[in-house]
Amino acid sequence: MAETLIKISDDDCPICFELAKKDGSIAREKKMEFEVIRLQHLAPQNGTGSPIYEYVKSVYVADDGMVDLPVYLVVDGPLIKASGVIKNAEELTNLIESWELYKSAQSSGSATA
Repeated sequence: MAETLIKISDDDCPICFELAKKDGSIAREKKMEFEVIRLQHLAPQNGTGSPIYEYVKSVYVADDGMVDLPVYLVVDGPLIKASGVIKNAEELTNLIESWELYKSAQSSGSATA
């Protein structure tokens, strides 16, 4: 299964708007699925949040209840493998390539162990 790049964004986020011109093509170049989730759609339904909601809340929501956007997640099946608040296309590429490097090292290490 290919990894998925998920973008958590909001309509009034200028950086989200600028990255929207590039993030989908970066994901395609890296052979990843791409999905955008609006911040307001992450809110819990019936009192329970999705694993992505719980992750973003625990890692990225500040004490004042605010979250810097956009947050990008590299997801492999049900597991969040990498994430970050991204400010430009270079940072997004670095996030994905860091995950790929880690994954490659893990594969190489397990093959020799």
